Amino acid sequence: MTSTLKVRRFVGPLAGALMLAGSCWAQEGMEFRVYNVSDLMPESARTTERTLPPTPGVMQVTPTRARVVLDPAAIAFELAVAMGLDAGPIGPWLIGLNAEPDGHRAFAAAIDAVHEAYRPSLGVRLAVYAVDAASAPTPGMRVNPAAWGTPVREIRQIVRRRTPTQFASVTSHTYASDVNVIVGTGGFGYEPQTARVDEGVELVISVGAARGDGLSRIEAEGMISRVALRQMEMQGLIGLGGENMPGVKGAGEARGPFELPTVDRRPIRSVVDAAAGQETALAVVDEPGSTRRLVVTIRLDGVE
Repeated sequence: MTSTLKVRRFVGPLAGALMLAGSCWAQEGMEFRVYNVSDLMPESARTTERTLPPTPGVMQVTPTRARVVLDPAAIAFELAVAMGLDAGPIGPWLIGLNAEPDGHRAFAAAIDAVHEAYRPSLGVRLAVYAVDAASAPTPGMRVNPAAWGTPVREIRQIVRRRTPTQFASVTSHTYASDVNVIVGTGGFGYEPQTARVDEGVELVISVGAARGDGLSRIEAEGMISRVALRQMEMQGLIGLGGENMPGVKGAGEARGPFELPTVDRRPIRSVVDAAAGQETALAVVDEPGSTRRLVVTIRLDGVE
């Protein structure tokens, strides 16, 4: 997991003040570090109601309550105190921590856990359409797939931003991969050996944070596969007779049907920008055995 902490990144007069604080605070075996916790939690999660202290000289019948937005540094400070660590806020979004290396690792892990718990989530719809080559868009284009009909594949999931998530829609085909000839008294039979092959779409998708222009960077990597099963027939001669077939001599013809799969895999690696609520072409690949194209689209819905 990539840490959300930015350590010791300062400019201007603040740098000198922090370096002085660190030199005064540091002890043998301890390290002083400053953490940027500006993106620790969304504002909605840092908003609470608190009872305000009474105003001197003013008679209050009922306590006054007000909506308060807590600074990220104040929340991180309370977390450090609960862990028994020596810390102090430095402004609304910086916190200084004086601890041994193990303490810093534990604090960083706790900050990551809080950040992960409040990471924004959203609904994602992934679909695959088979379209004529002339109608195929280029990746990154906004599209209206209504004219393309029913999608070949469709997947809906809730994902967290900046978290790679597996999307898969797979069909398994069982086929006769081989045939065993079983010889018995007065004849012979067949025992098919089966195997399985999968086809479909499998992608790992990561949706980045929404930018100021409303777009989100989407990264996708994976595979689209198609399977074609070709009917085959095995022919051969087997010897007849022996203990199982006394009095019978000669050879018999053995025939057995089996299937030969052909798997076509098309790798996908794509990076596009998409706006919430709008269908966007994520990738376009050739459809195996056809002049059409397989268009993978993505839509971001329901940001939480």
